[in-house]
Amino acid sequence: MNNSQVHAHSYIEEVSMTPEANLDELHTTLPLRELIGLFANEIRDFVEYDSFCYSNAARDIQVDRGSASIHSCHYNIKDKGLELGEVTLTRQSPFREEEMIIIERALGALSSHLINAVESQSELQARGN
Repeated sequence: MNNSQVHAHSYIEEVSMTPEANLDELHTTLPLRELIGLFANEIRDFVEYDSFCYSNAARDIQVDRGSASIHSCHYNIKDKGLELGEVTLTRQSPFREEEMIIIERALGALSSHLINAVESQSELQARGN
């Protein structure tokens, strides 16, 4: 389960008590770096981690928080045919199955916001050229 591909609609419908409700703040910002920063803060309320890394090579964006540890969860985020980036969380103790489900659901909710941010950034770049 460490190398999962996350699809937005596969987790949102299964949500009962998950971070999606607290991710409403993500609607308030479109810049990718700010969006990822908010997400990193919000997910920490549900799953402890020592390091958080988001990278999107196509957008030349990398957001790193904390210091890497031995155990990790890595996710490639894709939705609607778009590569939206990768998220890796690490810590000293292994991630439990329940925690990985929470992470996956939160990433599912994040993916729609990432699509909006990527599209907005692309529009801004197109106008600037």
